Amino acid sequence: MKKTLKGFLHFSAEPWNYGELVLRHRDYTGETDMNEILIREIAVEIDIPDNFDPRPAQIKALEAKQKQAAAAFQTMNTEIMRQISQLQALEVAV
Repeated sequence: MKKTLKGFLHFSAEPWNYGELVLRHRDYTGETDMNEILIREIAVEIDIPDNFDPRPAQIKALEAKQKQAAAAFQTMNTEIMRQISQLQALEVAV
């Protein structure tokens, strides 16, 4: 399956990447926070395999997020349990 992608090729005038070519989804010429000069609009034809399926990569990314969430939960849960244990170990003078 062939797809045509359109974009805008810019020359970067930013000090940290001066002279680099940057491909953008729109023309940023004249934007106050973008110091780029439009070279030209381009169109690239891409051949995408007919059997392309994005779902395995999406599932992999979600599984990675799930692992991160589980690790963050475990860290927070361990800290809460530590604080509870400390409070239970305190002797309170009445």
